[in-house]
Amino acid sequence: IIQDTIIYKPHLVYRDTGSCRLLSQKIDTAAILAACLAVNCYRDTLKNDTSALVIIENEVSMNELQRTRMEFLNRQSKFIITNNCFSRQNGEGLMTGVIISPSRDRIDYGVSLMYKGKSKYMSGISYNISHSYLSFSLLYLIKP
Repeated sequence: IIQDTIIYKPHLVYRDTGSCRLLSQKIDTAAILAACLAVNCYRDTLKNDTSALVIIENEVSMNELQRTRMEFLNRQSKFIITNNCFSRQNGEGLMTGVIISPSRDRIDYGVSLMYKGKSKYMSGISYNISHSYLSFSLLYLIKP
């Protein structure tokens, strides 16, 4: 069986729709390079009201994003309340202090360490620096 092979070659027809006019325009290469190498900055305000101001700034060069920066300004009023409570129940704790005892001809001074427990008693130990002696104290709370 002999079979003939037929090869079809397409015939291309060019139709000018008017959208491409490359042949009739002059190309300014220097202007294209200047536009490509230029640095363009864009600022967008995202929020601007009584609560905040948010601004985004973008820098574009050579058809790429080079830098992004955000400005934020908080416009809300601020109240800072500090509450420091370090008291324990019934004033229980360890306390330290200084002892100064003036007399006619001299002034005695020293340091003291006291402990107050849950009861109405406070006990402590004191050291007189000027005369180098140690003393013990026991105190009772008369009126709360």
